Amino acid sequence: MMNRPLFKRVFPQALAWTAAVALCGAMALGQDAPTTTAPAPANTTAAAPLTAAAPRTDGQIETDVVHALDASKALKDDLITAATIQGEVTLSGTVSTEASSELAEAIASHVPGVTKVNNNLQVGNPQAAAEAQPAGRKPARQP
Repeated sequence: MMNRPLFKRVFPQALAWTAAVALCGAMALGQDAPTTTAPAPANTTAAAPLTAAAPRTDGQIETDVVHALDASKALKDDLITAATIQGEVTLSGTVSTEASSELAEAIASHVPGVTKVNNNLQVGNPQAAAEAQPAGRKPARQP
């Protein structure tokens, strides 16, 4: 074994080390890639923090806003829809009181990723508004 030339002894080891370094580098790059995690429900207090490296999509934000509004017992009879564009949430629909409108705005503003809330909610009778909607069109959130 000692009679082999230096090249034949060192080359396989150098090749193995090079492959190991390349593999470790690829794994490190893969770990740096942004990943999405399932958002925690808005009403929990011990949620895992989201990383700043992975910005939330409008779809994720909108889904969390709708879930947070649905979780509110005070808003259960109100007809509220939410639309999100670049983190800006627009609330539309009909609520029973001005306090419900303010509560919906406050709930939406506390969802992670929301940069602004446009409150276009009308105060009135949510059931009458639901019945007045054109046939075939369902609201995003029903009582």
